[in-house]
Amino acid sequence: MSKAIKELIERDLKKKYADLDSAMVVSVHGLSGVDANKVRGRLRKKQIEVHVIKNRAAKVNLANIHTVFGDVEDTRLPPSSVDAVLILKTYHEFEHPIPLMKKLRASLKPGAKIGIIDRNGNGTDHGIMPDLVEHEMSQAGYRRIGKYDFTKDDGQDYFLIFTPN
Repeated sequence: MSKAIKELIERDLKKKYADLDSAMVVSVHGLSGVDANKVRGRLRKKQIEVHVIKNRAAKVNLANIHTVFGDVEDTRLPPSSVDAVLILKTYHEFEHPIPLMKKLRASLKPGAKIGIIDRNGNGTDHGIMPDLVEHEMSQAGYRRIGKYDFTKDDGQDYFLIFTPN
């Protein structure tokens, strides 16, 4: 990821999430440009991503973004504490998306939304088809309220927005 794109994301993060009480971002882009050998201690990849996101939020003065290292068994998020979730190019990596999304529901505030940006694919090629995402989210108790394909010019990426039923 180029420096200009990183700066744009940081500026947009500040602009878009400054008014939220709590936002959750799941992203593979958290590791861009990070040398894992320079991170103190023994951290697994996902823990490093949490560390990087925490530092990036601090850099742009977003005190309302809190980083948490959770898993499918325990999201480690307090009940009714999250306004918005953005799953950025990682949904296809979830080993058990339905139970994870079911667990996440308890942490969402009333009216919370979940955005999923991913690319068309079969799950083994860093992508997943949007109809499968919609099916799994439905199984987890969510309904789609938005669908966009404006994320990239190649027509491969999509942006789905869900809310709990």
